[in-house]
Amino acid sequence: MDPYLDKAWKKICNRSIPLQKVSHFQWDSRKVSQNDIFFALSGSLTDGHYYLEEVAKKGALGAVVDQQYRGKSFGLQLYPVDNVLVTLHLLAKELIARRKPLIVGITGSMGKTTTKEYLAYLLEGKVPFYKSPASYNSQITLPCNILNASEERVYILEMGVSLVGEMEKLVSIAPPTVVVMTPLARAHASQLGNLQDIGTEKSKIFTSKCSFSVVYYKNPRYMVMPETINKVMYGGERSDIFFHRQSGREKEILYKNNSLRVNLEAVPNHLQENFLAAMAVAEYLGVDSDTIQKRAESLPVIPMRFERTSKEGIDFIDDTYNANPVSMAAALRNFPVSSGKKIAVLGDMKELGKYSKKAHEKIGVLATKYVDILFCLGEESRHVYESFGKKEKAHFLSKHLLVEDLRKVIRSGDVVLVKGSRSLKMEEIIRTI
Repeated sequence: MDPYLDKAWKKICNRSIPLQKVSHFQWDSRKVSQNDIFFALSGSLTDGHYYLEEVAKKGALGAVVDQQYRGKSFGLQLYPVDNVLVTLHLLAKELIARRKPLIVGITGSMGKTTTKEYLAYLLEGKVPFYKSPASYNSQITLPCNILNASEERVYILEMGVSLVGEMEKLVSIAPPTVVVMTPLARAHASQLGNLQDIGTEKSKIFTSKCSFSVVYYKNPRYMVMPETINKVMYGGERSDIFFHRQSGREKEILYKNNSLRVNLEAVPNHLQENFLAAMAVAEYLGVDSDTIQKRAESLPVIPMRFERTSKEGIDFIDDTYNANPVSMAAALRNFPVSSGKKIAVLGDMKELGKYSKKAHEKIGVLATKYVDILFCLGEESRHVYESFGKKEKAHFLSKHLLVEDLRKVIRSGDVVLVKGSRSLKMEEIIRTI
């Protein structure tokens, strides 16, 4: 057992962890395995205390439970606390305070995971780091995975928010020294408000500990940012780091009056700006330009981020992780070249509130320019369907019926883009086909 973790646990939970080695800390009973510790969190849909018997059968060592819990232990070592979520936060905060890693905090409305993965790839073998897995960036997933993290010099953490006040909680757990602010868009607008409100909430990532930041060039109009922080702007031609010109497969990057030629041919155009942000942070952390240049040629493919797969001559573009008006428009504008038809399967963009109808209509109009055939899924995507200016279109409320009709249309040579909000799980469309 990591002595830092053991001390943090003893301080916050007032008891030591069992002497057996803990494998992982889990918040999701479905993911529990042998020797795990389970946090019995209560939410609006379910209560983790209902699953104690299940996690015990899976071999969990113990569970953090509410002080008021009076049920069976099922053989688990129980750790009663006043508030399970607050305890999770305090444990992660205490562990960070003891380990003292340099934290890179990545926020914004889109591109967080891609930027994180590119940065990790550039640092590999040069700077010891831990990166948060998948897109674990919430009030639950971020602190739990800090408890699962190895002790490294640098932690690369995504920090996502969907409600006002959430960023303050995340940075109180893991205050970043380096901040990356990817493009802002109307994501979670129904809870966070307009772009100014979204920028204000995400700007709370800039704590007094932050000394270096990399910010998308269009963001400052919506942000509140201390002037004292060393700031690098990326993306636009008047930015500190940007793509200057293209020659064949190579692109020339200008940064700090230096020029670097990189081959990003395998990276979709609208994801390449994420590389600029990753490069600026990697350079700040001491990675040399030769390494950056070499690794640019083999950047990893990020699952469900414009991920391209082929079956029977049909190319599927899986961009299903999530969707907001800006990322949806970027996906359409970067529709790959096709010898056949360009088919878009677009789902609802959730949590847009009062902006929803207009935002979906704009996507329908834009899709007219880039798409031959349109399939829409969900209540809100009806506005996309209605504003699409071609006859070859269909609207569905059933994923199963959509797949049936899509199978009748697609042929070898076609490209099929699939994109929608996370709650729709539109990757299932590609898997089914």
